Amino acid sequence: MDKYTIGITGGIGSGKSTVAEILRNNNYPVIDADILAKDVLNDKEILTKLEEEFPQAFNEHILNKKVLSDIVFNSKAKLLKLNSITHPEIAKKILYLIENSNESMLFLDAPLPTKECFLDIVDEIWVVSTQLEIRLQRIMKRSNISQNTALKIIESQMPEEEYLSLSNIIIKNNGTKKELEDKVNFLLQVPRG
Repeated sequence: MDKYTIGITGGIGSGKSTVAEILRNNNYPVIDADILAKDVLNDKEILTKLEEEFPQAFNEHILNKKVLSDIVFNSKAKLLKLNSITHPEIAKKILYLIENSNESMLFLDAPLPTKECFLDIVDEIWVVSTQLEIRLQRIMKRSNISQNTALKIIESQMPEEEYLSLSNIIIKNNGTKKELEDKVNFLLQVPRG
């Protein structure tokens, strides 16, 4: 069976997860790359590699995810190293789920559209785009953090223009959830494949 895979991405606070939720509510299968990434951090081989690379994030061979997050959040080079260890395994899990699905159309929800975990896997890319001010408000409310901290998180991600440059379809999400649902439902009617 031919499968058509649509990747959904966008920066933090854009509403990407809400789009995934709308799809699930419409009974479309959505693979969540974040959940797979968390699974990978429980894999013994991966943990061994991470401990070799980031010993300060381990205490008696137990990974402290907060410490690891702080390390990679403050260094592009360390983030690239982490990704080089985890992404091949995440990509394997994504491909396994796609290949073993009985659905003709699947969605992949990924905040970080990397080459091997996203770009090489999907047939089409939807980017959820939202005005910076709205994103800041959402992040501050959801995580109970200051505007300054929210802005730092946004700035640590890919720039909006980079997300947009990957897109086949841009979903503007500056309005209500109902407006977003209408946009997604419209896109689902478009013939593909």
